[in-house]
Amino acid sequence: MRIANNTVDWILKAVAFLCCAATAVIVAVRWNKLPDKIPTHFELNGEPNGFGGKKMLIVLLVVMVAITGLMYLSEMFPKMWNLPVKITDSNREFVYRTVKYFMEVETIIMITLLAGPIIAIVFSKTYPGWIIFLQLGVFTVAFVAMMAFIAIRGRA
Repeated sequence: MRIANNTVDWILKAVAFLCCAATAVIVAVRWNKLPDKIPTHFELNGEPNGFGGKKMLIVLLVVMVAITGLMYLSEMFPKMWNLPVKITDSNREFVYRTVKYFMEVETIIMITLLAGPIIAIVFSKTYPGWIIFLQLGVFTVAFVAMMAFIAIRGRA
């Protein structure tokens, strides 16, 4: 079963695309102002403790785009998803639609996990570790909530 994109899907996809594009534009605009050696890892207090070449930003941008592409590719194959309920004719549309929304939101969260440090690096700012823990917390809560929602409402 293919799940057609609705208005919410297109809005979420547009947000993800704009996050990726804005991050890439920021890197491109600031590229010549970046030193050859940039921070590549941050301590929990936000201070850099690892350094590398500025080409690492390109690698991070490629990873961001690849993750986005893989998430959207996986949306096309809902039968491959590992779900907490048995898929039946009566719950198929509800379960697949719910998971599709979840995947789109999680894609945005994953993009911000990479975009935040990239932008911090480009503007020579610290990047507090608590932000990543907050993002991972939001990711985890959303995942658990979605699975519980499907388990409760998705039973036929």
